[in-house]
Amino acid sequence: MKSKRLLMEVGGGLLMLVLVSLFFVSVCAAEVKSSPKKQAIQIYHPVGLTGPWGYAFKPIMLGYQTYFKYVNEVEGGIEGHPIEFVWADSAYDPAKTMSLYKRWKAEGKVILVILAGSPDGEATKATLERDKVVGMNLMPSDPTFYPPAYTYGVGTTYHEMHMVMLRYIAKTWHRPERPVLATYYPEYPWAFEFDKMIKETADRFGITYAGLELAKPGAPSLKPELERLMGKGVNQIMTILPTGLTKILFSSMDEMEIRGKMQVGLWAGIYLEEIGRIVGPSFEGVTGIGWYPVEEDCLTNPKLARIRDYWLKATGGEKFESPQMSGWMAGELAVQAIRQAIKKVGYDNLTGENLKKYGFDAIKDWEGSIHPKTTLGPTSQTSARLNRVYRYKDGKLHVAEDWTPRPELSRDLKTGKVDWAKYFESADWAKFSKGCNPIARYSKP
Repeated sequence: MKSKRLLMEVGGGLLMLVLVSLFFVSVCAAEVKSSPKKQAIQIYHPVGLTGPWGYAFKPIMLGYQTYFKYVNEVEGGIEGHPIEFVWADSAYDPAKTMSLYKRWKAEGKVILVILAGSPDGEATKATLERDKVVGMNLMPSDPTFYPPAYTYGVGTTYHEMHMVMLRYIAKTWHRPERPVLATYYPEYPWAFEFDKMIKETADRFGITYAGLELAKPGAPSLKPELERLMGKGVNQIMTILPTGLTKILFSSMDEMEIRGKMQVGLWAGIYLEEIGRIVGPSFEGVTGIGWYPVEEDCLTNPKLARIRDYWLKATGGEKFESPQMSGWMAGELAVQAIRQAIKKVGYDNLTGENLKKYGFDAIKDWEGSIHPKTTLGPTSQTSARLNRVYRYKDGKLHVAEDWTPRPELSRDLKTGKVDWAKYFESADWAKFSKGCNPIARYSKP
């Protein structure tokens, strides 16, 4: 009887223990279930999806979206905080970009705005600096970053890219006459900046510069402009145009049968694949400058191959080419800067000022999965240290000249201007131009 009572007491005690345990488990589970998630980090992106460059911005934006999805799903967010990617179409109109920024600012805390294109970068620079909000731009025109302020660039500046293109022309030109170059751009402020810059530099590469030709929207043919350039002896065109004008340029060249006589380079190589599909076979052989991987790099880079595998699953098989990779690459830089700032000051103190100071300005010898090793700082605000020359062939972007260190131009940081006379006396110029010896190789025009 005693043993039976003992058994009952033990059994009752065990039952009570189980019930108590279950109670605590249910309470704990309820606490876990009801505990709030960490607050999201908003990243804002006004983007010209319906503007003249929409064909290029769409795949770049897909790169951002897919990378931020990867951070949320695979990495658990940034220090546990999910990314909320807020975007809206700006139609490549700086006024609309400013309007979107003001609306977002009125709705809540804005610490980071990803910009798309040099007009947006230049138009928002003073406002972002005043508001202490960080801007990040994948299309880095020089006035956006110099004098330095609150806007950072992924890549190298337009001046640096043009220098690489001039160097490539000088190294690869093998005709007896000197190359004669013309630039052909829309009427944007950066077009006139390039014109001044090439006037200062072309002859140093043994290139005769025939000047800037302004593209006129709505022109049914570009034959008059091309005939004028041919009359000046032009055999090289450096350009970047909206979709419609690009198609007209190449169709006009085909009609005049001058495609073989006049080489074409697009300084912004990021557009090559998308434009090539629009233009068709006559786009074969066009060159461009960039700072990002291409599809063929996935064959030799295991990190890229793993990212491509994730990409194909996450996007349902969308292309993984240079525009998409550049969006992913830029996203990596933004996330690294935010991560560093949160680790230093915490989420509650994550302001634009702290993001600049402890995030972007504190990036030292950092390397992402796609983004190459870089160091940023208050006076070094563009992230790529190397450029490549690409060529469009068989519907794909291929490497024409592998990584070249960007020229370290002699700039006045107060004005942002380059002192070309000083640069051409520098050791960097001697190193950058080594092997070209262009003036000795080419006859006088």
